[in-house]
Amino acid sequence: MSKAPTTPRLLLVTDRHRARLPLPELAARAIQGGVDVVQVRENDLSTSELLSLCSSVLDAIGDPSRLMVNGSPSVSTSLGIGLHVPESKIEAIRIRPSELTLCSRAFHAESTVSDVTAFNFAIVGHVFETGGKAGRPPLGLDRLRIIAQGLPIPVLAIGGMTPERVASVLSTGAKGVAVLSAINESFEPENAAASFEKALEKAMSEQKQELMSITLNGKPVTIPRGTTVTGYLASRNFHERMVVVELNGTILPKKEFEETVLTAGDKVEIVHFVGGG
Repeated sequence: MSKAPTTPRLLLVTDRHRARLPLPELAARAIQGGVDVVQVRENDLSTSELLSLCSSVLDAIGDPSRLMVNGSPSVSTSLGIGLHVPESKIEAIRIRPSELTLCSRAFHAESTVSDVTAFNFAIVGHVFETGGKAGRPPLGLDRLRIIAQGLPIPVLAIGGMTPERVASVLSTGAKGVAVLSAINESFEPENAAASFEKALEKAMSEQKQELMSITLNGKPVTIPRGTTVTGYLASRNFHERMVVVELNGTILPKKEFEETVLTAGDKVEIVHFVGGG
C-alpha cells in the first residue's frame, strides 16, 4: 500500500452511530475501494476511548499516513497519525505540522484565512443540504468556488456528497471530497468508495482536457478554456473597476473585458487596487 497523498482527493469521515459496520472493518474496506484517508470523528468519546478506537482502526488499516483523528492532538501524537482541527478548536490547538502525518482544518463561510498555511488542506462545508446539518443553510457551489479559489491551500468539499455531484464540486477548484453518509451507511463501503473514486477520476480527466495554461503576473496559471477576462476577475473576486489588465503587453480597455477570451499562452498582468478612505 502506497503512502497517502498530502492532499487526499477522497476522504472518509466516520460516524459509528450511522455506520453499518464496525469502524475498523469500515475503514479498511473503504480504503480498498479507493479512499485515500480516513478521519475518525467521534467527538462524544473520552480521550481514552478515542485512543482505543483509533488504535483499532490503525491496526485494520496498517498505515498511519492514511488515518486522522478529529480534534485530539494527544491521540494524534500518541499514534503518529494525522490531525483534523474543527472550527471550534482553531484557536485552542497549536499546530506543529512537521510532527504530524497530515494536518487539516475546517473552514466555513465565516472562517478567517489567518494561519491556514500551517495545514496541508482545508475541509469546506457543508456544501449541499444534509441531514446532519438540518436547519443550517448550505454554502452552495458559488460560495465554495470563492473559498476554494481564495485559500492558499487545497480544499476538500464536504456535505451532501454523492458521486453525481463530484464533477460540479471539482469545477469550483476543490481538489476532492470528504464523504460521510454515503460510505458509513453502506454495507459495502468498498463499492461506495469505488463509485466516488470513479467519479473523481472521470471529472479530473475531463478537466485536464478543458484546461489551458497562461502566464499571470509572471507565473504559470491553469484556467478553463473559454475564460473571459471578466470571468477570470470574477473567479478571483476582483471588481473590474479596481484593476488594470495588461494582455500580451497591451493595456486592455475595461469595455473589452467581457468580450475578450483568454487563449493558451497569453501573458496577463493584473494590478489590483485596494480601496481606502
